[in-house]
Amino acid sequence: MKMQSNRSVGAWSALTALSFVLATLIMTVMLPSDALSRQKQRLVLRVGETTTLYLGSIKNVQVGDESVIKVEQHPDRDKITVFPIGPGYSSLTMGTIGYDVVILGEVAQLRSDVENLLDGIPGVSVLSAANRVVIDGVVKRRDDWERIEAIVAAHKGEVFSL
Repeated sequence: MKMQSNRSVGAWSALTALSFVLATLIMTVMLPSDALSRQKQRLVLRVGETTTLYLGSIKNVQVGDESVIKVEQHPDRDKITVFPIGPGYSSLTMGTIGYDVVILGEVAQLRSDVENLLDGIPGVSVLSAANRVVIDGVVKRRDDWERIEAIVAAHKGEVFSL
């Protein structure tokens, strides 16, 4: 009887080891696709710009925030066109490919708005650099400085003061 129990323990150990190897193999095969799905690319657009992304055979497209971007199928049917709707952040997933989408506001409009807000402050100029608005100059009055700081705080990341 002892021999039978040793055989059953040996068979059980072999079965356990085989199950462990099989589970490890399955996880190893699945890991690259799971890791690939977590990799995200950054997509930065301005309101008014569009971009076209190649889909290939991917049929599954998901938009995180539909108030920031709209996606339509391209006439070629193997691409999508991304339309920014308003400034903000959204995600876009095409199959296992993920995008972090950043939509910036209209820089020319923002610059004009900042210039209007700063009208009447002597020694201050408003410039645009890349996708940002820069306030440059020297102010003499504390209330003018506070007004500039309030504008910068309200448009954090888009308006900067030198």
